Amino acid sequence: MLKKLWNIWLNGGFIRGNKRYVIFPIIMAIGLPLSMWLSDNEGMSYLEYIQEPKWIMFAVFCLVSGSTLLYLFDTAIKVNKHMKG
Repeated sequence: MLKKLWNIWLNGGFIRGNKRYVIFPIIMAIGLPLSMWLSDNEGMSYLEYIQEPKWIMFAVFCLVSGSTLLYLFDTAIKVNKHMKG
């Protein structure tokens, strides 16, 4: 099962083409703070929680460099896949 999911990821995942380089960083910038807020909710709203400086910096990092890092990761995996034969 895990190998099948890994092969789906290597083939481009469920979002085909270059769209995933745009969608994935946005999902990470929203999803990780949301999951952290749900796990340790201290009575503050989600809007207040994501306005903390650490989450603002994380969101900027995801939106600026997320697609570049994903593209480099995909390129490295494809090069490694072609070198193995």
